[in-house]
Amino acid sequence: MAPRNPLSLTPISGVTTWLVALAMVFIASVALAGAAALLAMDAGLPADRAVRLLTDPGASPLLTSPTWIAVTILVNELGVAAALWIALRRLRLRLAQVAPLTRPETAEVFGTLLLVFGLAPLAEIAAELVYRYVSRDTTSEQVVQALARGSSGPGFLLALLIAATVPALVEETLFRGLIFRAFERYGALLTIAITSLLFGALHLNPSQAAGTFILGIAFGLSRWQTRSVTPSLIGHALYNAAVIVSERFAPTAEVRVVAVWHVAVGVPAAVFGWWLLGERQARRDAV
Repeated sequence: MAPRNPLSLTPISGVTTWLVALAMVFIASVALAGAAALLAMDAGLPADRAVRLLTDPGASPLLTSPTWIAVTILVNELGVAAALWIALRRLRLRLAQVAPLTRPETAEVFGTLLLVFGLAPLAEIAAELVYRYVSRDTTSEQVVQALARGSSGPGFLLALLIAATVPALVEETLFRGLIFRAFERYGALLTIAITSLLFGALHLNPSQAAGTFILGIAFGLSRWQTRSVTPSLIGHALYNAAVIVSERFAPTAEVRVVAVWHVAVGVPAAVFGWWLLGERQARRDAV
């Protein structure tokens, strides 16, 4: 049977796919924690101590060991990829139909990077405010610190490759691909807002979800203007890499300061990136 037209995607199919992805991530996390507990018991640790170790945010290897963190990222993203694969099979769609991957022009990549890194300070402030006033759990920043600072040369490069590229590839294909397609008939504002909310909500830590929501807006703006997933995928991967590299070679202070002036510089840069992408697309449409 011939594949369906991508426009046959509905908001229900998009949200359903997101729910399946959420369930897959949960199942993958539980399975990974169980495997870690079994390994700990095999090494001689009593079962109760193994469970307490894995549930202690300050001591669990899943949150403190660079190797386990990289494995956790990989396993979780495989769960998200499985949800996407299930949706494509169920809807009889090809990946290229829901996630157009075109060769980007330099202006598209540059504009996307201005959007992403321009809104990054706003994302950091959102995450910090949520952390201070809503949640005091282990933050994604602490996990990034463990990943960046705890690994050696080759190990760091491998962890960087996994943490930077795998989430970008899988998550952009799902959120700025299939889910974006499911909502795009309703216009830019609604499509970008909903995909960004779902994107943030997939990251269950409240502070990380707040920051990821803002970044999702940047990725969504790029996707809307370029009509391609490739620029947002590149921006996502480079942002992930920049965060990890900066944490390794220029670690943040223990006491965080909300730098409002970063937003004052970043937002105009993001606006210029948005304008640049719009100008490029207008010229392309005029040809």
